[in-house]
Order: sequence, then C-alpha cells, then structure tokens
Amino acid sequence: MKKSIVKKLIIFAMFLTAVATNAQSNKQITPQKFTYYIDVKNVKTKTICLAVENNISQKNGVISFKTVGFPSKYFVLKTTKPINQSELNLWLQENNLESVYFGEGEKALEELLYKKIKK
Repeated sequence: MKKSIVKKLIIFAMFLTAVATNAQSNKQITPQKFTYYIDVKNVKTKTICLAVENNISQKNGVISFKTVGFPSKYFVLKTTKPINQSELNLWLQENNLESVYFGEGEKALEELLYKKIKK
C-alpha cells in the first residue's frame, strides 16, 4: 500500500515538473524595444518625409520610422537595439538632413513637444 502511494506521488511530481518545463519552453521571448522621438531640420515636403522613412526603415535593428504630420512635426523611431544621435545623423546624412532633437521614451516626447511650442 505504501509503495503504491509513493509511486503515485513520484509520478505526480514528475507530471508537475513536465508541465512546468513545458510552460517555460512555450514562453515567447519578446525582444526589447526602444522608442525615440526625433526632430529633423529641413524636412519641408512629403517627398522628403517619405524618402527618409523608406531609407531609415531599412536599417538594421529598425522596426519602424514614421513621421507625425506633413510637413513633419517630428519622427518616431522604434528599434530592437539602442542607437545614439550620431548613428541617426549618419543615416540622415544620406538624405542631406540632420537631427536637431533626439530623445528616448515618453519624457523625450514631452520635451520635444514643449520645444516645438516654444518656437
């Protein structure tokens, strides 16, 4: 009788271990995402906006690069890796442009919009 109970407990423990292992292996690993808010000077036409969007959207690690408004009020860059303003400016130079503001996260958006209002 005792052996039967011990066997059932061992089988139950093995079952719980298998379920827990399976649950961990089924978890999807979501890559870290970075969101940047950017003000680019001399973007005055829709053609320039679309050219810059197309160019930067194809860069390694970029999820999306979209303008907010035409002419551009600002750009939103989403990436899977951190970037800095120097790297962004290298990308923008391909279209003869340069960023005047670059920041990450919601606080950066607030700061950018505040600077736009003050102009």
